[in-house]
Amino acid sequence: MTVSELARAEARKVGEDYSDPDVATLFEDWVTDAFADVLSETSDWPFQLSSEPLTTSSGVADYELQTNAETIEDIVREDINQSLPKTTPRELSMMGFDIEQSAPPATYIERGLSSTNKLQVKLWPVPDGVYSLTVYTSLGADTLAASDTIPLPQSLVHLMKFLVRASFYAHLENDTMYNKWYTKYLVQLQKIQRRFNYPSGANFHLREKPPAGTRSGFPILRYPRVIS
Repeated sequence: MTVSELARAEARKVGEDYSDPDVATLFEDWVTDAFADVLSETSDWPFQLSSEPLTTSSGVADYELQTNAETIEDIVREDINQSLPKTTPRELSMMGFDIEQSAPPATYIERGLSSTNKLQVKLWPVPDGVYSLTVYTSLGADTLAASDTIPLPQSLVHLMKFLVRASFYAHLENDTMYNKWYTKYLVQLQKIQRRFNYPSGANFHLREKPPAGTRSGFPILRYPRVIS
C-alpha cells in the first residue's frame, strides 16, 4: 500500500469523498505527516535504507549523490570490501595530512547539500584512478512519502491508520474519538517494538499520550477547514 492508496482508503472508511480535492489534500497531508511521525519513532527502518554506486575519476575528489538521501550511513570501497571512515577537513589538518594528496580513497567528508538538494561528499586522498564505491544512505520521510512505488510495511500501515483517524477526529474537535484512536496508536507502537525485526542499533522511543481532552501533545494535526 502506498501513501495515496492509504489516504483514499481512510477517507472512504470515515465516509468522506476522496474525489473532492479538498478532502484528498487533507487526507494525503495526514498520511504524509503520520508517516513522518512513525519514522521518527525509530532509526534505521529497513525500507529507509538505500544504496547507490559511485565510480571515481582520477583527480576528482568531489561527488554528488543521485538519490534524495537524508544521511550517509556508510561508503564501501568494493575492490577491498572496506568501509571508508568519515572525517573532517579539520581532523585531516590536525593530523598533518595534505588535503590535495593523491592516492586510493581512504576516507570521506560530508559537504552538505548541493543546489539540487543532493548530498555531496569529498573523498580523501583525491582518487588517483577509477574506483568502484557503494554509498549506503537513509532516505528521509519526504522522499518516502512522495513515492508512489515504495510499499509501506504492513506494521506501519496499521500505525499510520490510527494516526490518520486520530487526525480526522481532532480536525472535527472530537476529543473522545481522538483519544480513542491515539491510544490505539500507542498500543500498536508497543506491539511493533516487541515484534518488529529492527536492524542492530535501532533507537526506539515512545512518546507519552497527551492528557485526556487535549491535543497539545499530538504532533501531526492540521486544520485547514472542518469537513461538513
